[in-house]
Order: sequence, then structure tokens, then C-alpha cells
Amino acid sequence: MSNTECATWKLEGALTLYTVETLRPQMMDRLSQRDGLEWDLGKVDACDCAGLQLLCSARKSAMASEISLQIVNPSPAIKTAADGLGLDLSEITKPPTPV
Repeated sequence: MSNTECATWKLEGALTLYTVETLRPQMMDRLSQRDGLEWDLGKVDACDCAGLQLLCSARKSAMASEISLQIVNPSPAIKTAADGLGLDLSEITKPPTPV
């Protein structure tokens, strides 16, 4: 697979304070290896503000590096966490705009 192809990463399990320290380097490594990446969050079964912050940070880093990151299929756990914080998920799930 070339660096310009889009690959899907299916995240599973928890995206919480207890997992972000481990997930952050994996996420950043995946971003640095591709020009396009899709993160499928449909199997995330727990999420808190630390998990949402990590997603926002990854999206911001991707945009700054002109990497296409598409965050798709937010699970009910992610939607519940976002709603609880008043976060509009469309800010991180909307398709990236061409540069």
C-alpha cells in the first residue's frame, strides 16, 4: 500500500483517560505513515472527555500536517460523551476540506 492510499483503522474498546496514553502514540504513528486515513469508531464502547480530546487533537494535528483524516461511525458511547460535554461531533467527523 502506498503512502497516498487511505486506510481504515477500526478502534475498539475504551477511549478514556485510562487508554489515551497508550492510544496517542499509535494514532500519531498512523497519521505520520499516510496521506489519508479513516478512523472507524463504531466499536468504541466507552469514551470520556480525555478520549474526545484525543480525537480533537488528532484531527487538529492532521489538518496542520495537511493529512486527510476522516473520523467515521461514532459509537453510542462517543455520542453520549460528546452530548454530555456539549461538543458538536460534526466538528471532528465532517469530511476534511481540500487544501
